[in-house]
Amino acid sequence: MQKIDGGFSYAEVSSSVEKADFTADGRRVVVRVVERTNLYFQVTEPNSPQYNGYQLRHTLTFNRGETGWTLAAIEAEIPPNAPAPATQFAPSLPAVKAAPNKTQSSIDAKTGSTNHKVTTSAYDYYAIADYANTYVWNPNPDYRVYSQDCTNFLSQAMKAGGWQPVDGDRTWDGAWYYGNWTWTTSYTWAGAENWYWFATYQTQRTWILPYVYDLGFADVLQLDFQQDNIIDHSMIVTMVNTVDVHLTYHSGPEHNKRLRHILDQYPNAWYYAHRT
Repeated sequence: MQKIDGGFSYAEVSSSVEKADFTADGRRVVVRVVERTNLYFQVTEPNSPQYNGYQLRHTLTFNRGETGWTLAAIEAEIPPNAPAPATQFAPSLPAVKAAPNKTQSSIDAKTGSTNHKVTTSAYDYYAIADYANTYVWNPNPDYRVYSQDCTNFLSQAMKAGGWQPVDGDRTWDGAWYYGNWTWTTSYTWAGAENWYWFATYQTQRTWILPYVYDLGFADVLQLDFQQDNIIDHSMIVTMVNTVDVHLTYHSGPEHNKRLRHILDQYPNAWYYAHRT
């Protein structure tokens, strides 16, 4: 990260115990700890995010021996379909394959495009970003939390910004709605791949930008990590400034992660930058 933009200057780390399980003989304990870290940027500008915040669970195993307790193992619970925090090693990705049957966004520097959006009365972009900033750490209790929660979180933010539900069979990519149960909720609400087809092809509520650095405030970035033509992850732009594009998402969660850090971690992923 230091080679990209100066990296981070320091970190604030706190942790809390979520659960502890002892074996029957009392000689082993498995502790689940929640880490909350703010990584302060070396390079910032006035009124821009000062840090990239993330939350990460760890499983710690302690064994009791003749001389007392020792830490036997520690494992970070990194979500499989989301960018890893900057403090963790990112999983390796395959080499770039042929283009899929979707419109991709190039990760090359933009050439003449702009990330300044023309705002309309259709949607409230400030409400979208405000929702993401408000509920990134503590999910809105009005909604379920999924094990892979990124697109559920994205849909909530879009609804807060003015997107209206569309009825229909829950398996149809032209429908989009939330229900009291999973079986009364459309696939497009919480499925990243389904959301892509609903937003772009079925309703044209978004269109794909040619370059990822064309992203503007309250736009959406989706990633296909494995290049298998199934989108894995969704993120919301919560700030754009001269330093970078900043993204917020669940299935982390992570707040104001810089786009260039994601590109450095996952240069071989397929990117889909949506103009909302």
